[in-house]
Amino acid sequence: MNTFASITRTRRLIWTGIIIGLLPAPAFIAIRIVNSNPRTIGEIVGSVALGAAVALPVVYAWLSLDRRSGLLPVAAAGAVIVGVFSLVTLAPWVLVALIWWGAARRRVPQQQHGLTGALHRAALIVLIVGAFAVLFVHADPVCTQTLRDGTVDTIDAHAQGFASGWSFSVGGSVETSTGASGDVVSSSCASDTIVLGEALASLTISAVAIALAARWPANLRIPPPQAGSDTRMEV
Repeated sequence: MNTFASITRTRRLIWTGIIIGLLPAPAFIAIRIVNSNPRTIGEIVGSVALGAAVALPVVYAWLSLDRRSGLLPVAAAGAVIVGVFSLVTLAPWVLVALIWWGAARRRVPQQQHGLTGALHRAALIVLIVGAFAVLFVHADPVCTQTLRDGTVDTIDAHAQGFASGWSFSVGGSVETSTGASGDVVSSSCASDTIVLGEALASLTISAVAIALAARWPANLRIPPPQAGSDTRMEV
């Protein structure tokens, strides 16, 4: 395979993983907003923050196209992490990770090595975990009741038997009752919701992760191909 064909094929692999990885982000945002009950500002912004966290490996892979081949293995590891956090989409994310890992093996080794490179990679992976974890490390229960005139009031969740505190849980249970007494038509309680502070913290972590990935040094020189192999070329 000549050099141009190798570069083209590798870029296609990377873009294939990017396209597959982009699909879950808007789906996560839409599903969470539609299913959130109660639909608070924290849940809406939190859904956007969750979508941003899901898209981080895709951003890493996209940035790797600009002579940053060292970001591809990090993107592959991030794809597995995202899949673990959202088990329903684990299989597609594992496929994306394998695609990016295969593409990384065809490219020129990145020049950032040693302790600095290891810390840079570790920070990018930890930030993906952090963008997810900060959304769910604290239980924030919310209870609401809908009155006959359509008014929705927030009521004390603790009085309904729900406790808040530091406890990691991806998602929470929801209890809904209808036909309540008096002016109350229905009531609903969520054992854990995303509050605005958690959502903003997650968005901040995602922004830091993207900024740090953008600072990954680009390969400025393409080493000559080794004898018998011209497939590991910079793209």
